[in-house]
Amino acid sequence: MPAVSDFLREQRVDPKAAYAVSLTLEEVITNIVKYAYSEHGDHNIDVTLAVDDGAVLVDFQDDGNEFDPRDFPEPDTTQPVEKRTAGGLGIHLVRKMSESMKYRRENGKNVLEIKILRQME
Repeated sequence: MPAVSDFLREQRVDPKAAYAVSLTLEEVITNIVKYAYSEHGDHNIDVTLAVDDGAVLVDFQDDGNEFDPRDFPEPDTTQPVEKRTAGGLGIHLVRKMSESMKYRRENGKNVLEIKILRQME
């Protein structure tokens, strides 16, 4: 996503935070495309990216099935990979990299707001 990378660089977002934003975009959009729609047809996924003084704000809206990723169970990362249940690592990574994650269902759409600190340790 060169346009996103360019935007974050122009906004002087820390490279670690920029990586977290890119990974968040990839994971959330992938999950929406793979799991949100039970019927075929055209769907829109709206993504808004903004930078304020201390954070990068990433907002997603989709008209898919209702899904609050905050309710998804944490994977058991203490188990060996071959014994873990498939799925959930993308959401887990997004949770770990973000400062906050808010969800609501509004006008038949999932609205997910993710805040990533502009400077990461």
